[in-house]
Amino acid sequence: MSTVAEAPRQLRDVAPTRTTPLRGIHLLNEHSLSYEPAVKVTDVLEVDFDQHQIGADGLYVISYPDGWCGVRRFQHMPISGLQIFEGDDWIKIHEGHRGMQVVGRVLNVYRRVQA
Repeated sequence: MSTVAEAPRQLRDVAPTRTTPLRGIHLLNEHSLSYEPAVKVTDVLEVDFDQHQIGADGLYVISYPDGWCGVRRFQHMPISGLQIFEGDDWIKIHEGHRGMQVVGRVLNVYRRVQA
């Protein structure tokens, strides 16, 4: 069952911890997770906060120990393994991604349209 929730101004406030209130699937209608062109700050995101590992290819909300949080696209490649789309290119997950934590998987992105 989906619920509508306003995302905190700092997404790190909802990173999975023992005290985080967000579990399960939620619709985030206010967030700061711009990842153009896939995600705009005006989009509504459907996020599964119970997914804490990169499974299927797609968009995930991630965080780092330095406090940065955001959305990134991931894919599994047969030879090179797990890759992340950063900038304009796919790169293999490497030492620079140490400490990356998966906050949740973005199931759907709902974009407002103008009539």
